[in-house]
Amino acid sequence: MSSSSSSVNNHGTNTTPPPLTPEERAARDARLQREHESYIRGIATMRSLPRLRSTIAGAGGKTNTNTRIAEEREELRQQHLRAAAAAAAEQQQRRQMHEEKVRKLESAQAKRRNRRVAKKMKKKQRIEEKLRGRLDPVSDADSEDSASSSASASSSSHSDGDKDE
Repeated sequence: MSSSSSSVNNHGTNTTPPPLTPEERAARDARLQREHESYIRGIATMRSLPRLRSTIAGAGGKTNTNTRIAEEREELRQQHLRAAAAAAAEQQQRRQMHEEKVRKLESAQAKRRNRRVAKKMKKKQRIEEKLRGRLDPVSDADSEDSASSSASASSSSHSDGDKDE
Protein backbone atom coordinates (compact mmCIF):
# COMPACT_ATOMS: atom_id res chain seq x y z
CA MET A 1 0.00 0.00 0.00
CA SER A 2 2.71 2.36 0.74
CA SER A 3 4.12 1.84 -2.74
CA SER A 4 0.75 2.56 -4.36
CA SER A 5 0.25 5.67 -2.27
CA SER A 6 3.70 6.94 -3.18
CA SER A 7 2.99 6.41 -6.86
CA VAL A 8 -0.26 8.38 -6.50
CA ASN A 9 1.65 11.27 -4.99
CA ASN A 10 4.20 11.30 -7.82
CA HIS A 11 1.53 11.28 -10.54
CA GLY A 12 -1.17 13.24 -8.69
CA THR A 13 -2.44 16.66 -9.64
CA ASN A 14 -2.12 18.12 -6.17
CA THR A 15 1.67 18.16 -6.11
CA THR A 16 3.50 21.49 -6.60
CA PRO A 17 6.22 21.70 -9.25
CA PRO A 18 9.79 22.05 -8.06
CA PRO A 19 10.98 25.68 -7.72
CA LEU A 20 12.43 27.21 -10.90
CA THR A 21 16.09 27.97 -11.22
CA PRO A 22 17.02 31.59 -12.01
CA GLU A 23 17.77 30.64 -15.64
CA GLU A 24 14.39 28.92 -16.03
CA ARG A 25 12.63 31.86 -14.41
CA ALA A 26 14.39 34.32 -16.78
CA ALA A 27 13.48 32.15 -19.79
CA ARG A 28 9.84 31.96 -18.65
CA ASP A 29 9.69 35.75 -18.11
CA ALA A 30 11.16 36.37 -21.57
CA ARG A 31 8.63 33.97 -23.16
CA LEU A 32 5.74 35.65 -21.32
CA GLN A 33 7.01 39.09 -22.39
CA ARG A 34 7.17 37.98 -26.06
CA GLU A 35 3.66 36.56 -25.85
CA HIS A 36 2.41 39.79 -24.28
CA GLU A 37 4.04 41.95 -26.99
CA SER A 38 2.57 39.69 -29.68
CA TYR A 39 -0.85 40.09 -28.07
CA ILE A 40 -0.46 43.90 -27.96
CA ARG A 41 0.54 43.97 -31.66
CA GLY A 42 -2.51 41.87 -32.48
CA ILE A 43 -4.76 44.32 -30.64
CA ALA A 44 -3.19 47.27 -32.48
CA THR A 45 -3.72 45.51 -35.80
CA MET A 46 -7.34 44.76 -34.94
CA ARG A 47 -7.90 48.41 -34.07
CA SER A 48 -6.49 49.54 -37.41
CA LEU A 49 -8.55 47.03 -39.40
CA PRO A 50 -11.92 48.84 -39.21
CA ARG A 51 -10.61 51.70 -41.33
CA LEU A 52 -9.60 49.15 -43.96
CA ARG A 53 -12.97 47.39 -43.90
CA SER A 54 -15.60 48.31 -46.42
CA THR A 55 -18.77 50.06 -45.35
CA ILE A 56 -20.74 47.71 -47.55
CA ALA A 57 -21.38 44.35 -45.92
CA GLY A 58 -19.81 41.48 -47.80
CA ALA A 59 -17.76 43.66 -50.13
CA GLY A 60 -14.75 42.01 -51.66
CA GLY A 61 -11.07 42.87 -51.51
CA LYS A 62 -11.38 45.48 -54.25
CA THR A 63 -13.11 47.95 -51.94
CA ASN A 64 -10.46 47.45 -49.28
CA THR A 65 -7.75 47.98 -51.89
CA ASN A 66 -9.37 51.20 -53.11
CA THR A 67 -9.74 52.44 -49.54
CA ARG A 68 -6.10 51.62 -48.81
CA ILE A 69 -4.94 53.38 -51.98
CA ALA A 70 -7.03 56.45 -51.12
CA GLU A 71 -5.57 56.54 -47.61
CA GLU A 72 -2.05 56.20 -48.97
CA ARG A 73 -2.69 59.08 -51.38
CA GLU A 74 -4.04 61.22 -48.56
CA GLU A 75 -1.04 60.40 -46.37
CA LEU A 76 1.31 61.24 -49.23
CA ARG A 77 -0.55 64.52 -49.82
CA GLN A 78 -0.27 65.37 -46.12
CA GLN A 79 3.46 64.59 -46.20
CA HIS A 80 3.91 66.89 -49.20
CA LEU A 81 1.94 69.64 -47.46
CA ARG A 82 4.03 69.29 -44.29
CA ALA A 83 7.25 69.32 -46.33
CA ALA A 84 6.10 72.40 -48.25
CA ALA A 85 5.15 74.17 -45.02
CA ALA A 86 8.52 73.31 -43.49
CA ALA A 87 10.34 74.55 -46.61
CA ALA A 88 8.32 77.78 -46.58
CA ALA A 89 9.07 78.33 -42.90
CA GLU A 90 12.77 77.69 -43.49
CA GLN A 91 12.81 80.06 -46.45
CA GLN A 92 11.02 82.73 -44.41
CA GLN A 93 13.56 82.30 -41.62
CA ARG A 94 16.44 82.59 -44.11
CA ARG A 95 14.83 85.72 -45.56
CA GLN A 96 14.51 87.29 -42.11
CA MET A 97 18.11 86.44 -41.27
CA HIS A 98 19.24 87.97 -44.57
CA GLU A 99 17.20 91.14 -43.95
CA GLU A 100 18.71 91.41 -40.47
CA LYS A 101 22.22 91.08 -41.92
CA VAL A 102 21.41 93.72 -44.55
CA ARG A 103 20.09 96.08 -41.85
CA LYS A 104 23.22 95.60 -39.74
CA LEU A 105 25.46 96.15 -42.75
CA GLU A 106 23.58 99.29 -43.79
CA SER A 107 23.77 100.60 -40.23
CA ALA A 108 27.51 99.98 -40.06
CA GLN A 109 28.02 101.62 -43.46
CA ALA A 110 25.93 104.62 -42.44
CA LYS A 111 28.01 105.02 -39.28
CA ARG A 112 31.20 104.88 -41.33
CA ARG A 113 29.81 107.39 -43.83
CA ASN A 114 28.75 109.74 -41.04
CA ARG A 115 32.17 109.45 -39.40
CA ARG A 116 33.86 110.18 -42.72
CA VAL A 117 31.61 113.19 -43.37
CA ALA A 118 32.18 114.50 -39.83
CA LYS A 119 35.93 114.05 -40.25
CA LYS A 120 35.86 115.93 -43.57
CA MET A 121 33.80 118.72 -42.04
CA LYS A 122 36.24 119.06 -39.14
CA LYS A 123 39.15 119.08 -41.55
CA LYS A 124 37.41 121.68 -43.69
CA GLN A 125 36.76 123.84 -40.62
CA ARG A 126 40.40 123.52 -39.52
CA ILE A 127 41.57 124.54 -42.98
CA GLU A 128 39.17 127.50 -43.00
CA GLU A 129 40.38 128.52 -39.54
CA LYS A 130 43.99 128.34 -40.73
CA LEU A 131 43.13 130.42 -43.77
CA ARG A 132 41.30 132.96 -41.62
CA GLY A 133 44.22 132.96 -39.19
CA ARG A 134 46.59 133.82 -42.03
CA LEU A 135 44.29 136.45 -43.46
CA ASP A 136 43.21 138.01 -40.17
CA PRO A 137 46.62 139.27 -38.91
CA VAL A 138 47.24 141.09 -42.18
CA SER A 139 43.83 142.68 -42.40
CA ASP A 140 43.12 142.74 -38.67
CA ALA A 141 43.20 146.53 -38.51
CA ASP A 142 41.13 146.82 -41.67
CA SER A 143 38.47 144.50 -40.32
CA GLU A 144 38.23 146.51 -37.10
CA ASP A 145 37.85 149.74 -39.07
CA SER A 146 35.24 148.21 -41.33
CA ALA A 147 33.41 146.73 -38.35
CA SER A 148 33.30 150.11 -36.59
CA SER A 149 32.27 151.93 -39.75
CA SER A 150 29.52 149.40 -40.43
CA ALA A 151 28.35 149.74 -36.83
CA SER A 152 28.24 153.54 -37.12
CA ALA A 153 26.44 153.29 -40.43
CA SER A 154 23.82 151.02 -38.96
CA SER A 155 23.35 153.32 -35.98
CA SER A 156 23.02 156.33 -38.26
CA SER A 157 20.44 154.52 -40.36
CA HIS A 158 18.45 153.83 -37.21
CA SER A 159 18.71 157.43 -36.16
CA ASP A 160 17.64 158.52 -39.66
CA GLY A 161 14.55 156.39 -39.30
CA ASP A 162 13.78 158.06 -36.00
CA LYS A 163 14.11 161.55 -37.51
CA ASP A 164 11.64 160.78 -40.28
CA GLU A 165 8.94 160.02 -37.81
